Amino acid sequence: MDQLIQYWRIYNGYLPFLITTVVCLSIAFLILFVYRLKNGNPIGARNKSLLEFGICFFLFLIGFITLCPTHLHERYIFDSTLKTGLLFRGDIESMINAALFFPLAFFLMLRFKARSFFLFVVATLCLSAMIETLQYYLPLGRVSAVNDVILNGFGAVIGWAAGAIIARRIGQRRLVEARSR
Repeated sequence: MDQLIQYWRIYNGYLPFLITTVVCLSIAFLILFVYRLKNGNPIGARNKSLLEFGICFFLFLIGFITLCPTHLHERYIFDSTLKTGLLFRGDIESMINAALFFPLAFFLMLRFKARSFFLFVVATLCLSAMIETLQYYLPLGRVSAVNDVILNGFGAVIGWAAGAIIARRIGQRRLVEARSR
């Protein structure tokens, strides 16, 4: 619970920026949706716009959460210790790191129907490693850790799997509907 209070203190001052950005992002995707609606089928326009909004929103949220300055003033903090059992010990920070990439991976899988699991994992690990590198070199007061990359990758794999299951069920349902006509 103390960690959640600490997170609230870190992000409390940035809430107006966060809300303004989400509203602007929503307006931009509403305009894109209306444009697609006029030029194509309404269901495809809705689905693509919602999935792309989800991707952009969670990319922004990941950047906001991971690169927002904190109250720490030390630079070049790096935790190179590899901890085992990260998800099973109930540490809230570990769970947040795993959950951070889940929705992004879920929306990416549904929008782009990623066929190459290996390429997907490499891309998400590269994104996570880039974030940790920025945390290390920028004066943000953040701790850069190898465990964060691993947990973010784990969350992305779970999100990809959930997206693949949903995509498969949607495909099966459409096939049954097409056969019944």
